[in-house]
Amino acid sequence: MSNIPAVQSIYSAFAIGDIPKILSILAEDVDWTFYGPSTIPFAGHYHGRDEMAQFFTLIGVNVEVERYEPREIEEGGDKVIVQGWQRVKARPTGKVWEAHFVHIYTFENGQPVKVREYYDTAPMVEAFKAD
Repeated sequence: MSNIPAVQSIYSAFAIGDIPKILSILAEDVDWTFYGPSTIPFAGHYHGRDEMAQFFTLIGVNVEVERYEPREIEEGGDKVIVQGWQRVKARPTGKVWEAHFVHIYTFENGQPVKVREYYDTAPMVEAFKAD
């Protein structure tokens, strides 16, 4: 059975801001890391659904997503790898960045138990810097 539909559901829910839907798809004790420096307000390590709710709140407060495109989705064993692109505005500065990303989902029993987000964070850091 493929885990790709679960990942696609996460992106579909994110596109419409349905955070409860995303949380319901994730394992209760999900281990999620967004790699990046502390300049990025939501970068860091999150564990469990409650912390994931905080993560998505931080995203909503700090950015306006203009485009978010998962472009390639591949599956192998218990992993789903997503390559994509985004265009996002930092709310505190009004600056826009574009970046490619890779997300790696690890599944157990049909749910993501571990997620790792990799971005070119240099444009994000610049967007959050005040002039």
